[in-house]
Order: sequence, then structure tokens, then C-alpha cells
Amino acid sequence: MAYEGLDVDGASSVVSAINNAPNDLQGILNNLTNQIQGIQWQGSDREQFISAWQQASSQLMNQIHQVLQDTSTHLTQEINQQSQASAS
Repeated sequence: MAYEGLDVDGASSVVSAINNAPNDLQGILNNLTNQIQGIQWQGSDREQFISAWQQASSQLMNQIHQVLQDTSTHLTQEINQQSQASAS
């Protein structure tokens, strides 16, 4: 008989990874921001470029964070449903 349902332990590991992802992504963005700010570049174009980068990366991080949060919440609900179904 084939297994039917959600692997609760595997899904829980995925939820944990999803919940840690914003910190990992923020670290990557911080590293890129530091590299961008470290470019030898004088003038208003530099300031405009850095400002555009900071705005775009901040918006992207907010969007990604929301998707990760929604995914974590949905998967947690699925885990809870599977746990309840398995207990009956």
C-alpha cells in the first residue's frame, strides 16, 4: 500500500528552512550593498545608483519576506491537518 498524506517531519524541516531564509537573504543583500557602496565612484550618478539599489532591494526583500511568511503559514496549516488526520 502506498503512503498517502504529508510527511510531517519533512514538511516541518521545510518550514524551519523557510523561516530562516529571510536572515540568509538579508545577509546576501547586505553583502551586495557593501560591495556596491565600496565601488570607487564619485558624483551624483553614484548617489542615484545607490539610492535606487537600496529602494529596489528593500522592496524585493519585503515581497520575498511576505511570500515566505505566507508559504510557512500554509505549510504549517497542512502539517496540522495531517497530524489531526493521522491521530484519528
